[in-house]
Amino acid sequence: MKIILSVAAILLGTLFLQAANPPISTIHRGRIQIQGPDMANFPNKELSFSWTRCDPPDKQVNKKKALAELDKMWNELNKTQKKVRKDAYEKAKKYINNSPADGRPADSQSWGDKDDPSKRIDIVVITGKAFKD
Repeated sequence: MKIILSVAAILLGTLFLQAANPPISTIHRGRIQIQGPDMANFPNKELSFSWTRCDPPDKQVNKKKALAELDKMWNELNKTQKKVRKDAYEKAKKYINNSPADGRPADSQSWGDKDDPSKRIDIVVITGKAFKD
């Protein structure tokens, strides 16, 4: 009888934990970074927007939010920092805008200055999706 009660208690405890902590099927994680050695005026020589969001799919970072965050970081750069990243900035915007309607799956892209690739813009979708319409 003690064994049956112990098994029942374990099963009830497991069911309670599952109900209190439902499984997360998808976590949408990623970041957009503008970085380089010429950015000493920023912490860690970079500007960054990162996200971690859980299902449902409408919780992923959409195109509008991603472009707004990219523009926000872009506007913090000085003229010299913008000049060396202008091409990278345009490519990053195009990458976000050209994402599939339901979002871009895990991927990593980096666009750097032709003379100094460390002066760059990175977009990383680590898990899940990002940039849906």
